[in-house]
Amino acid sequence: MTRTAFPIKILFLFCIIPFLGYGQRPIKQVFDSLLKTQGQVAEKTKEIESLLKKNAGKDPLVLAEMYYEYSKWNWSQAKNEAKSKEYARKEYTLRKKFNEDTLQPLLRRNLYNLGYLYHHATLPDYQSALAYFDTLISLTPQNDSRLGNAYRECGDIYDALGDFQRALENYQYSETLFKELQRPDLQLKALINISGTYASKGDPLLLDDFLKNNQVITRSFGESLSETQKAMVLFNTAAMYNTTNQYD
Repeated sequence: MTRTAFPIKILFLFCIIPFLGYGQRPIKQVFDSLLKTQGQVAEKTKEIESLLKKNAGKDPLVLAEMYYEYSKWNWSQAKNEAKSKEYARKEYTLRKKFNEDTLQPLLRRNLYNLGYLYHHATLPDYQSALAYFDTLISLTPQNDSRLGNAYRECGDIYDALGDFQRALENYQYSETLFKELQRPDLQLKALINISGTYASKGDPLLLDDFLKNNQVITRSFGESLSETQKAMVLFNTAAMYNTTNQYD
């Protein structure tokens, strides 16, 4: 008995040490460690959600940041869209309780993510996405590039819904904003979207507006257009001329 007692005690000590260290570490460090560990998705999910549940009543700002990271992980790594949206909503519930100016960028980031998740889900929920983007737009200053991205996302949604006029308006808001912010890369994307929406509307009376938009593209970005972007501009041009019966 005396020969076996010592190893058993030592074994028990080695088993308990990790749990002592686990409990003493700041909760965010424990969470980050769990998120980075390699392992089965189901097991990681179980451990992380147990940790989040145990700390649900603690520091709301730390908890909101963990919800944000966990939502991203579910979307990009675990490929679980439902959980990604669930924890983004949990983050929103916490973020909207704070009115401090310094915390507003985090709320706006959360609103953009929610709009994006609902827009780009396998089964998109366009109305929910628009609601989140509209709230984001109402809270975002003009000098924030996320505002331009929100307008472009709204444009994409309205385009998918067949509401080409509202799509065009949102793309135009986006283009104007990116021009003011001196973001030519994003301005070009908006201009090409405008071109495509003119073509989608199929209105021969819009040909002049379409050609003016194309002139801006070729004059300001002609040398920097990728092959894909050139193809998109050419396709939109052909589609627009088709609406005016100028088949040549």
